[in-house]
Amino acid sequence: MQELLFKVMIQLRAMQLYAHNAHLLAARAPFFADHEALGAFYASHTAEFDSVAERMIGSGMDSSLAMVPMISAIQEKIGQLPSLNVAENKVYFSELLKMERELQQMIKIVCNDPGCSEGTKQLIGGIADMSEGRCYKISRRIK
Repeated sequence: MQELLFKVMIQLRAMQLYAHNAHLLAARAPFFADHEALGAFYASHTAEFDSVAERMIGSGMDSSLAMVPMISAIQEKIGQLPSLNVAENKVYFSELLKMERELQQMIKIVCNDPGCSEGTKQLIGGIADMSEGRCYKISRRIK
């Protein structure tokens, strides 16, 4: 279970960092709407990351929060994503949609694990609910 929750935590932090970077770099039309949406996404990812990390600590899995392995795993996730000089903001949204779908797959695996407590299922289920809402918004933006 620790490894599964670690992967979810890393995914959320990677998404948070990428959405925050995109929020800062968004430009051109529709700048204002994109800037606002990306800001809301990274705020949501921040809260979700925090909740998963706190759950892990509360469950005795605090060794997963060692800084260097965490940063290495995050860098591996976001190292090749487009950042500067994108042709349009849509690129950021497309990458975030891929990451949301990866998150949803991870959540299914966590919830199906026999070691997953009911409380963790509820926490992860809430994150899945938020992710589905973000997928809807992102897919509408990409069209």
